[in-house]
Amino acid sequence: MSFSVKENRKRSTLTVLAFMLPFCVMAKDFGTRGQVFPVKEQDFRVFIQNRLHSMQVTGELANYEKQAKARVAKHAYRPTPLKLGMQSDSTTRFVDPTIVLNRDITDQLGRVLVKAGTRVNPFKTVHLRETLIFFNGDDARQVNWVAHHYQEYHWVKFILTGGDIRDAAKRFGRIYFDQYGRLAQKLYIKHVPAVAQQDHLKWKVTTIGTKEF
Repeated sequence: MSFSVKENRKRSTLTVLAFMLPFCVMAKDFGTRGQVFPVKEQDFRVFIQNRLHSMQVTGELANYEKQAKARVAKHAYRPTPLKLGMQSDSTTRFVDPTIVLNRDITDQLGRVLVKAGTRVNPFKTVHLRETLIFFNGDDARQVNWVAHHYQEYHWVKFILTGGDIRDAAKRFGRIYFDQYGRLAQKLYIKHVPAVAQQDHLKWKVTTIGTKEF
């Protein structure tokens, strides 16, 4: 049996349609399943307000505030200690307090009183009567040394490098804490206890060795 090209194309088309028909008939719209919600982002301020209200109702906010106050108080009375160790032998060195001005010093009318670049030694015009004693309040040996020797100086400022300010104040009175080690850095103090006092135009810095404890 023979077929023409035209008949072959016709039969091929019918065959393809025959295969596609079941799929076309079975296609069905099942609709939407489940509940659909509109996409909406909550305002961040509203979220915070709701969260704070919830914490206030449950008492969580009051508890958090209490803990925060305790942390602040603890840091205020016991700041971060300086990483200053001790040395066995006592040493003495002198530190020049001279600074170089990085800008002009002017009066109210803008007239230059001191030019930038000028070297200034404050001890040329100021006599510092106080002696600074640096020590770690957490070290009993240092505390005892300070207690036995501070009266050897006329005026003393007690500078803590570590420890509880309240405990030191009970023993020595007014106490200062070298916050961030600014004073120790300027005086090149790397070990404590240390005594710093004016000696003419320089600082005289004596580090007390453990052999003297």
